[in-house]
Amino acid sequence: MKKFDLFRLNCFLNDVKASDFKLIIVSLVSEYIFDKNNECIDIEDCYRHIIDFHKISIDKDLFDTIISKSSNFKLEKLDNNVFLSLKVERFNKINDDLNNHSIEIYIRHFIKDNQYDIKYIDVIKSILYKAVYENINSFSPENLLSLISDDIKEDFNQNEIEIFNKFLEYQDSSKNTAIYNVFLKAIEYAIITSNRGIKEFSKDIFKGKKYLLDTNILFRLLGVGGEERKQSIYDLIKICILQGITFEYTGETYQEFFKTLSGTIKFLKTADSKYDIDTLGYVIEKEPNLIKQDFVSHYSRLKVLKKVSTPEQYELLIRSELSTIFDSLKISLAKSISKDSKKVDILSQELLNNKKKLPYELKYTEKASKVDAYNIIYVRKLRGNNNYNYKDVISFYLTTDRSLNKILSKNESNTISETILPSQLFLLHFPYMSNEDGEIDYTLFLKFIKRRTTEYNLRGSQVLNYIKEIRTITNSEENISTILKVYADQRFDNLKTDKNENRIFSIKEITEKITDKKIQDGKIAQDNLDAIRESAYNRLPKIFNSTKTTIIILDIAIMVIFIPFISILLRKIITNFTIITSIFILLEFIKYIVLNKMKFINHIWKKYFIYRLESAEYFIDSKDSNFVKEGMKLYDSVDGDVWKNVWKIKNSTKR
Repeated sequence: MKKFDLFRLNCFLNDVKASDFKLIIVSLVSEYIFDKNNECIDIEDCYRHIIDFHKISIDKDLFDTIISKSSNFKLEKLDNNVFLSLKVERFNKINDDLNNHSIEIYIRHFIKDNQYDIKYIDVIKSILYKAVYENINSFSPENLLSLISDDIKEDFNQNEIEIFNKFLEYQDSSKNTAIYNVFLKAIEYAIITSNRGIKEFSKDIFKGKKYLLDTNILFRLLGVGGEERKQSIYDLIKICILQGITFEYTGETYQEFFKTLSGTIKFLKTADSKYDIDTLGYVIEKEPNLIKQDFVSHYSRLKVLKKVSTPEQYELLIRSELSTIFDSLKISLAKSISKDSKKVDILSQELLNNKKKLPYELKYTEKASKVDAYNIIYVRKLRGNNNYNYKDVISFYLTTDRSLNKILSKNESNTISETILPSQLFLLHFPYMSNEDGEIDYTLFLKFIKRRTTEYNLRGSQVLNYIKEIRTITNSEENISTILKVYADQRFDNLKTDKNENRIFSIKEITEKITDKKIQDGKIAQDNLDAIRESAYNRLPKIFNSTKTTIIILDIAIMVIFIPFISILLRKIITNFTIITSIFILLEFIKYIVLNKMKFINHIWKKYFIYRLESAEYFIDSKDSNFVKEGMKLYDSVDGDVWKNVWKIKNSTKR
């Protein structure tokens, strides 16, 4: 027999609402017979397969009853034994589903349509396998991993993750349904086959459950982590509330939230005066996937959107929105329990030690581990002895920490993990809640499954330092964005194979290489440098004339429109002769300043003209100081008089 492939389960279980124990048994037996090319198999062999291979405890009489009543099988008696085979129509239906609706079919279509290398078929499958396992390990025994046919890779590079995410975003409703069904059936299979699940799923099993929220969930609800995460977690919690679940946060979580916020505000106050927050906002708008969605990037984005202008305003906004979310979702403070400091310390240390054993680096502090430990112990006390059957488990700790979920799922093989992931929560709740069209929101589910490239992205605080360093060489925001992207890509490509950061080019080196490359490769190509320089210098008269025209229009507007208008207006609203006379004298003085020896308007023109020259793309890229000098020769050629030789400027300049 071929190795059991959990991913093929959706081809046997197409009805997302037929989630019960009997259907699982029928499907597993069908898969067993199908893999043997539909040869007749002794019903006793099928029973042993369910007991020994899948580790499902089921009475033999119940098994026989389920099989005999199923319309999938043809039963034949021979020498007092019963042999099973699939009915022809059922065999053909399964074969058709596998050939036309399996996950691999959709992956191949995606690869072909986007002209990716065929190697990414196995990459996408591997990431999907890993995602499935992460969603089922909390409800299953440790050996469930062996039921997934391919080896799960632990590490994927940024490019592989981005292609996987594009596959999830690939517009194909059948593909979305197939992926959802795989995850849904996998988690149902895990709960039922773990001997601590339930015989049938329904929305009623969720009534009365209490879920604790971790600190990161609260920040996600506020938008720290991106708008997509914010909306998806908000929608999920609303659905769970409708099904009878209540959400709470402990005092420990509440304290951690505001300590984190306080530290963030303190940092932002320093960063606001020391660094270029506005440019960071520009980079985030241009390259949203380049920078980790953390507090710094969240603040800079809100600042660009004019929602806040200072760290103090940001803090007030966070506090206000948190209160609003608590009210709208009816999230309340959990009742305090007697704190057993010794138990918390022991579990905290256990979590820290297990995190260090993971094959990837994680930033996990002792303070964070103590908050997690307290909340996990809180869940255990709420559960009491009801921690074996999912139906009886009344509490979970909702967290985004996959590693924490993985660690706890291994702690006690006879209990259901205290933690639960948002994607797991979706799979358990959404089959029983449809939208107005009667369809499950598959797109929302895929947002939970998307792999985060956070570990490959730059932190906002890092980028502020990088921008400051880059600005010593170039001020172009476009160049800054390009340099940061190149730096991030090469940094993590190198880190994947060698963690010696000394081999990675520094920001300064990359900045110099990027600007040199632009000179060599195109923007200021060395071979074409003379032609590009010639073109830039030939544009000087055009810049000169356009700035003069703008200033002349401004001059006319002041003299012909603004001052006369003010005079007429004052005569209508002011009757005091002395005041009117004083104002008229002031206006005439302004007119004198603008028109006569002080040549005020010409000073404005000079500043504006220099700004235009230094903002030219050629100057930004080349830093050619002679370009500005040549432009100022045009200004000097008319003695700085905006009204002199307006329409007779030469078409070119000598260098």
